[in-house]
Amino acid sequence: MQLEKIIDVRMYAVPVHYMNGTNVTFLDNVAKRDAGAVFVRSLARPEDSSRLGISPDGISLLTPDGRRNNEDVAFFQDSTFVGNKCRRYGGALFVLSTTVGCSRCEFVNNSVTIKSISFGGAVAAQVLGTFHGRGLVMSGNKAPHGGGIGCLYAICDIVNATIEGNYASQRGGGVAIQFRATQLFDFALASRLEQCIIRNNTSKVAGGLLLLVVGADVARSPHKEIFQQFFLVVAQSQLIGNAAKITGGAVYTNAPDYMAVLCDQPLEKREVVRSVGGQKWLEVADVVVPRQSSLFGGSGACAKIWADNTVEKQGRGGPVATSGTSARVCGSRSGSCAVSSRRCKRSPRKCDGEGLSLAIANHTSGELLDAFGVEVFDLFNRPALQESGLKITMGTGRNVLVTGQVSAPLRTVTNITELRFQAKLNRTYDMFVNFRRAFIPPVLLRVQVRGCLPGEVPNKNEDLCVACGEDMYSFSPEQGCGACPENARCGASTVTPEAGYWQATSVSARMHLCTSKPACDYEDRGSILAARARQAHSGGGFLGFEDGEYQQCSQGYGGVLCGTCTSSYGKVRSGECIDCGNRRKNITLACLCGIWYAIIVFAVARSTLPAERGNAALAQGRPMLTANTNPMFHGNNLTARMETSTSTSTGYDTSIELQSMGGSMRSPVRIDTGREKCGARTEGSPCVDQRNFAGDIFK
Repeated sequence: MQLEKIIDVRMYAVPVHYMNGTNVTFLDNVAKRDAGAVFVRSLARPEDSSRLGISPDGISLLTPDGRRNNEDVAFFQDSTFVGNKCRRYGGALFVLSTTVGCSRCEFVNNSVTIKSISFGGAVAAQVLGTFHGRGLVMSGNKAPHGGGIGCLYAICDIVNATIEGNYASQRGGGVAIQFRATQLFDFALASRLEQCIIRNNTSKVAGGLLLLVVGADVARSPHKEIFQQFFLVVAQSQLIGNAAKITGGAVYTNAPDYMAVLCDQPLEKREVVRSVGGQKWLEVADVVVPRQSSLFGGSGACAKIWADNTVEKQGRGGPVATSGTSARVCGSRSGSCAVSSRRCKRSPRKCDGEGLSLAIANHTSGELLDAFGVEVFDLFNRPALQESGLKITMGTGRNVLVTGQVSAPLRTVTNITELRFQAKLNRTYDMFVNFRRAFIPPVLLRVQVRGCLPGEVPNKNEDLCVACGEDMYSFSPEQGCGACPENARCGASTVTPEAGYWQATSVSARMHLCTSKPACDYEDRGSILAARARQAHSGGGFLGFEDGEYQQCSQGYGGVLCGTCTSSYGKVRSGECIDCGNRRKNITLACLCGIWYAIIVFAVARSTLPAERGNAALAQGRPMLTANTNPMFHGNNLTARMETSTSTSTGYDTSIELQSMGGSMRSPVRIDTGREKCGARTEGSPCVDQRNFAGDIFK
């Protein structure tokens, strides 16, 4: 018959037992591919042969009265599996698309050898297979994934087991369980570990227990209500002394919301007896999992029975760790960050403005976005280890072209540096950082695309800004690009005068001839003016000729057309501005000149004192020295002339005339050389006084 909906197939089928084993030992068997000792496979459709749910706690081969006490296709009791090995799945036992049970069995030193894809060092169940284990002992088994037990898209129903000293080179030292997010199971329960001791197992990730849910985020699935289930229940179980190299010494999962931990209470269930065709068997009719029992509380809730689990690598997660449940996106340039949030999971736009979105401002359309980093954290806000195959993707709306690094492998820290964003100018757009196949809400980025700057004009589609070409300029996008005027040099957004020319402002296209070429020319003038004008124009401003940042004139020049001299400079007849020196130096020099002038005046004044005596001598006919002075005299060259005349019988008349260079002779001063001062003399010899009062000037 064809079923139109999912039903409980156990209502239409009686358990059939194809193989039973009691007190059987499987020792040192080797398989080239799968199942070192026993391979149980059903060729029927999985939904027809599998019991997609857990079994009663007390299953066994037979009841005390001789009836079968399990619903499995194959069942082993009091059996031993030692030293068996294969290459891929199930070092001792491999269950594929059917059900197998084992009560009071031991699995010791079994292994699988392929390093990458193999799992289940002792037992492996795959593709809707089911393994029911009661009273098991598993020790010393090895595999890359699931050193003791590995269940891949299958059910592991383990009660009262000791899983100790197993090793996984990759994940799940004791137990590894993996499902697809779209799988359905009875009672919303895929696997359970109840009353188990998981002790001293080791692995790179998840030393004790690994739970992975593969596929789309179930919380975003269109069948969300169907998939709201617990994939794994851990009840009254101890995790002690397990160790991981990287993260999750006790437990690691990528789906913490779908793992229930019951520290000190059993799983509540209802068991009933089924009877079909005279055959009776016990099965589970219902299971109740309290919703408040999720892993969110961490190992603290089970501190008494989860102890001494360790992680070798510090800073990468604790004994209980999860994959990323939240993300933080930070801009490299701005330093601001946005954090994902579960309450924004359905509609991130509702969280805009609450610190949950990252703004990227002033983006140039068609260019690379400012780089940003994506950090991923686990449920306990620690750096999270991510599963392979997970990706970051960029999602945008219509009329947005995103190229380059639109997808990247999800790591603990992922840097997005090569993402090109093109969209209409002068608008703001939403872009989402999505986490494909991960249980992380998206993060919202708000990208503001700027308009065109001076020196740019929009293209026809108005989604790119095109720079003006050579010898063209534009001061605003609306103006368009114009030809460079004469006597000027042009950049895309600048017009600067050539040497010998001047402009009123940096946005003026009229060039004027300076009063003199040296006034408007200095080294690297054009480059300096262009750089400063470009900076001012990019901010929407401009510079005037009086602005100190836009210095068109040479040193010492200023004003309109550079026609005036600045302070400490003076203009000569040629119009050139020359340096007048330092102000302090000029004041000092003036003071020294004043002092020197005072000294000269004092000396000249003193030299006039003998004049009274000279007048008296004149009355007596004595020879005199005449000195001509100039009021402008400052001690310049002085000339003297001595005139003599024939003496009378009483002596000689002598006249000395002093002249200063550059002035007319004034104020004659006559210096007495009287004969009575000569003393005794012989006849015919001249009589001259030995004193010279004009010589006092140079003293």
